[in-house]
Amino acid sequence: MRMSKLFQKTLLGIILLFTVIFITISIFSGWHLYNNLVEQYKSKGTAIASSIASSSAETILNLDSATVQAMIDQFLEIEGVSYVFVVDSTGEIISHTFIPTIPEEIEKIAHLHRTKIRDVHIESMGDFLDIVSPITEGAIGYVHVGMNKNIINKKMWNVLGKQLTLLSLIFIFSVLLAYFMVNRISQPLNQLTEYAKKLLAHDFDAKVDIKSEDEIGLLANTMKSMANNINEVFARYEFALKDAVVELQDTLAYLTTIIDNMADGLIVVDKDGIINHINLAASEMFGMAEFEMIGKNVEILGKELEKLVKKSLHTEEVVSTEISLVNERVGKAVAISF
Repeated sequence: MRMSKLFQKTLLGIILLFTVIFITISIFSGWHLYNNLVEQYKSKGTAIASSIASSSAETILNLDSATVQAMIDQFLEIEGVSYVFVVDSTGEIISHTFIPTIPEEIEKIAHLHRTKIRDVHIESMGDFLDIVSPITEGAIGYVHVGMNKNIINKKMWNVLGKQLTLLSLIFIFSVLLAYFMVNRISQPLNQLTEYAKKLLAHDFDAKVDIKSEDEIGLLANTMKSMANNINEVFARYEFALKDAVVELQDTLAYLTTIIDNMADGLIVVDKDGIINHINLAASEMFGMAEFEMIGKNVEILGKELEKLVKKSLHTEEVVSTEISLVNERVGKAVAISF
């Protein structure tokens, strides 16, 4: 059975609402997760840079670049650390972890120490957070630690992928559940709609099979009770109407018999002067058969009678006049409009 338009709109509204929630949660979660990962990487990079800066001052002063190189190489094993390089107070890079050569982008920022954390894009390597820590407040040099933002993005999309998969499963389950629940309500309403159409067509013997005990079941029982009551009322009125018709027919037959057997002539004329009925006495008075006068204008019975009819149409009083009949007889015609 088809779903009603009302519940199609309801189901569509549920889907749209869930879609908005779905998108909102995804955007907020992605933004929140990204910011958290960035802050974690900033804290980790700052700690690493500070650790190297605090332990490399004496080594740099002793011009022991090999020891500095060994020190910074071991930090590459930490997750998220992509590069480490140390510059002296003149901005010259004295140790680094780049293989085989130092990228141009790094050489450009080697002399910039004012911003402790900046975004750096290295061609063919990706995006990084460059974190700077001064060695003895910059008097000896600076340590730069590059935290890989590509890993941040990868982690974020990995978590978002799992979250989107879970939300998609919840979305599909919710839509199926909503469809099932809406369909359970929609089908009885469709039955009630069809039942109402049958009642409108006076098919009071129609049936509706709804046995639920909720409001829809109550409505169905109420409609069935109303149908039974209306059917009984129609049956009584139909029986009364048949009796009235029979009684009216008997009365008309009785009146017709009286009119047709009256000694006085009777002519019934409509407002346009057309003869609708004439009894036998009137037919004999004018010397014309009934079929010759029915449907004809009253003027065929004489000007006097025509004038009398027109006069009666403009007054509620009884009007009369003398008219000529067959065999040179004269009669008195009386007319009244109703």
